[in-house]
Amino acid sequence: MVINSPCKGTVKDLKYAKDKVFSQYMMGVGFYVETDDKDILSPVEGKISYVAETKHAILIESEDVNIMVHVGLDTCALKGSPFTVFVDEGESVKVGQKLMEVDHELIKQNGLNSDVIVVLVENNDTSLLDDLVDFVEAGNVVINR
Repeated sequence: MVINSPCKGTVKDLKYAKDKVFSQYMMGVGFYVETDDKDILSPVEGKISYVAETKHAILIESEDVNIMVHVGLDTCALKGSPFTVFVDEGESVKVGQKLMEVDHELIKQNGLNSDVIVVLVENNDTSLLDDLVDFVEAGNVVINR
């Protein structure tokens, strides 16, 4: 299983997220990237199975794992305004394909966090997070097992 970074920035284990749903791995293990990159890329090859109506989250079904890319905390309250989505449900995506653009400044102006969260849905294997690097470029490998 190879999971790439969807953007450039500082990588952190989800256990440090400022939201219990993520920090307690309620949806699965994962990581987040502190970033200002506007382009958010697919971390895996797969099929888009869900795009949130508020555009802040996308679910990708891959051969090895289902991945959720979720931008920010409580950003659904912004009703999609900071996001431009470039994929549709049912569409196949390649690693590194642009999923969305994010206006991080608009999110921050509303007092919200704009970290890019990657969740391995329903996967509770915390050992996958043992070798997280501190900083990545978009497309760099974050998890390789």
